Amino acid sequence: MFDLLVTILFFYGVYRLFRYLKAPVQKPRHNIPISGPGHHYNNSTNRLNIEAYTEDDLHGHRCYIDKLTSYEYALVKELSRNLDPNAYYLFNNVTVPCTNTTTSQIDHIVVSRFGIFVIESKDYSGWIFGSKNQKQWTQVFKNGNKFRFQNPILQNFSHVVALKEHLPFLKKSFFNVVVFSEESEFKTELPINVMNGHELVRYIDSKTKTIISEGELLMAIGKLSVLCQTVQVSNEEHVQNLGKKH
Repeated sequence: MFDLLVTILFFYGVYRLFRYLKAPVQKPRHNIPISGPGHHYNNSTNRLNIEAYTEDDLHGHRCYIDKLTSYEYALVKELSRNLDPNAYYLFNNVTVPCTNTTTSQIDHIVVSRFGIFVIESKDYSGWIFGSKNQKQWTQVFKNGNKFRFQNPILQNFSHVVALKEHLPFLKKSFFNVVVFSEESEFKTELPINVMNGHELVRYIDSKTKTIISEGELLMAIGKLSVLCQTVQVSNEEHVQNLGKKH
């Protein structure tokens, strides 16, 4: 019975999203410039303006916007306002069943013909020190206090692996992306896929090669829609699942 429900939801999700898909897909032109009028940046500091967003901006299924932090809301709206909704599909706070930790919680997923962008967002302030292969990075506050945290590139790599289990036909189409709040400042050289929030749209827009077919795109959107509607895991359960790994 459960398998039948999943199948029905899958095809319903594909049908619902197919109506909005235009073919052939060309690289979209953004209607709002990176620092132009109507854009939710503070032009003088090139930072996300979290206060600019209101409840009226929020839309979509609970999977898309439920339980996001204020910074994650701002990041989501920046993406939804600046990426063509007929070419990019946004999922947020997605809990994905996986082999290693039972569940994997992904902050943001952008699905497009130009790749699957798996995004880990960090609402951190202060100086950030780290490197691509270093197991732990360091956050230094103005008062001199330090905090060590897991390398977010490696953390998000596990999210990519979990997502590949559900989208095996797209194994070579994923981008591991880490985004830090504009309140943070990088003090060591980091890979191009680690950035501040105001650079995210530009990074996604830089990927111009079509690597996913229309059929594969529909299948990916349908599968993620099913995961949003059928996977019910609380934050407490997810933390317990993470504990099983260690």
